[in-house]
Amino acid sequence: MAASRRSQQDMLPNDLAKSPKLSRDLRAALAQEANARSLRVIVRHRPGVSSKLCKSISAEPIRRLPRFQASVLEISPRALSELEREESVLMLWHDFRVRALLDRAVPAVGGPLAWEHGLSGKDVVIAVLDTGVDAEHPDLRNALVGARAFVHEAGTDEENAAEVLDYNGHGTHVAGIAVGSGEMSSGRFRGLAPGASLLVGKVLDGTGSGNASDVIAGLEWALAEGAHVACLSLGGDIATDGSDALSVACDEFAEQGLLICAAAGNSGPRPYSIGSPGCAREVLTVGAADLTGAEPVVARFSSRGPTADGRHKPDVVLPGVAITSCRSRAGFIGTPDATHPEHYCVASGTSMATPLAAAFCALLLQAAPDATPREIKALLASVARSIPGGPDAAGAGMPHFAHVLEAPPSAVEPGLPPEERAGCLVRLLSPFTAVFGRLRP
Repeated sequence: MAASRRSQQDMLPNDLAKSPKLSRDLRAALAQEANARSLRVIVRHRPGVSSKLCKSISAEPIRRLPRFQASVLEISPRALSELEREESVLMLWHDFRVRALLDRAVPAVGGPLAWEHGLSGKDVVIAVLDTGVDAEHPDLRNALVGARAFVHEAGTDEENAAEVLDYNGHGTHVAGIAVGSGEMSSGRFRGLAPGASLLVGKVLDGTGSGNASDVIAGLEWALAEGAHVACLSLGGDIATDGSDALSVACDEFAEQGLLICAAAGNSGPRPYSIGSPGCAREVLTVGAADLTGAEPVVARFSSRGPTADGRHKPDVVLPGVAITSCRSRAGFIGTPDATHPEHYCVASGTSMATPLAAAFCALLLQAAPDATPREIKALLASVARSIPGGPDAAGAGMPHFAHVLEAPPSAVEPGLPPEERAGCLVRLLSPFTAVFGRLRP
């Protein structure tokens, strides 16, 4: 293995081999694609210099990412060497491919109990960044408050940013799990946060694929549109250490107040199988639980940690086997539901567990609107019930809303001193106490 790594390193141009500006994932891509004529890269630069950079290497940006202070280029390895030497270039990442993460799922996390206490996700905006949405689906049309496409289907007008129809079906299914009204099933297939508002960013095409930069652009848009929670049921195939562009962007946007839920992936049960952005430090990484047996277990397909740099992931697991949710009229994924085949289908995966986590977070944010992403993430872990598998398979375990009502001061920011952990939880739970005390029957 060491010899293989050395040979890959030797394949890099001398000026790039030891450059601190090249990310780990870009080095790997250059080694694997040594004979490629061009490569998509994300370039972080000093403010106000992106146009000059592009002219210096005779390349037009494919996309600008202003909030992330970056541009996306497709350039040759030779041009990459020239770009690396530019003083105004701060970092270079690979713009790798991401795809929808799908396998099987079914929800059971205490939703009815939350609804009994008046929590539905009202006044919380969830951004689903996925394959688009069937905006005419009766379960979703009243929740949808905005949509934009960042990828385009072959044969459609690339200037038409409103072309968000879900030709795959994955995004519609995911959105239904989070916010679906259940109208076409008399409430049977209602989403966990049916009162939340829905933003849809189409960052994956009809095949379920897109680029990391498409997702970053979608996250920038979601932040600008006022999203509180982002649902990323997608990921790259290669485990990373969180230094890739998409992971870095997620961490930075979380610090700006966006709570990001990301799928762990479906490459289990092998270890070191969590890719980007599930490996990002500040995201809530979600694995899938299987509830089909006598006791909950981690679904076999659910990706395992640790991350490439040895951190425990996922953070929590939620039900992820055989979920019935909304079916896109133009999509093809999933098995049509036997009782409502036109409007619902059954599918599974960490993709299905992730919108459950996003919706759970929306319920918590309705009760504690001033809570930070880090506080909500810590609370979710603290109300999780341990299930077999350990922290690299099950994380903290599986949350249930009943545990929120009796949340003990535990597992909040484990690295903090006990008095600060308790204070963090007290501050977070005080709005819950007020809400539940007022609304409890």
